[in-house]
Amino acid sequence: MQRQGGGQSGLGCAEHLLVWSLRHLVAGRGDCPLIADAFSAACGEDAAEVFATFRVVIRMLVYAGRRRLCVARPGQNGVSTCERQLLNIIAAVQAGDRPRFEAHLSWLARAEARHELAMAVQAVARALSTHQLILPLPAAAPPGRTECGLRLVAPIASSAPRRENIG
Repeated sequence: MQRQGGGQSGLGCAEHLLVWSLRHLVAGRGDCPLIADAFSAACGEDAAEVFATFRVVIRMLVYAGRRRLCVARPGQNGVSTCERQLLNIIAAVQAGDRPRFEAHLSWLARAEARHELAMAVQAVARALSTHQLILPLPAAAPPGRTECGLRLVAPIASSAPRRENIG
């Protein structure tokens, strides 16, 4: 079950809660009482533990990340690529999609720190699932289209490089 009405454009409640909390954590406002209230409303008596587990995920992302964590400012519309990656990896765990989870993990974390990040992400995914806060998997792109919307005319592998005779 995915609750709707999170406030950020196109995000459900669970996604909004995580993106909103992430932005406040990164901005140094992790002790904001509104975050505690939001987690209490979503997770009841487990709110403090769920939020603490989410904080561990964020710390692990900062520590283990292959790239710098890029997060939008609190109140900004839309979702950054890093925010989307975080939502996607949690959704993959909740859906039991191991290949997708492993792909996101490889993209996000250095090899030597993947195991620790994996444990943290799995813990927060289970905690959210326990409270019916299910994140949706992203829709698959239509076949033959790239992310930028260009249509592939021929498979890339079949286009062999040309050799020109010089001399």
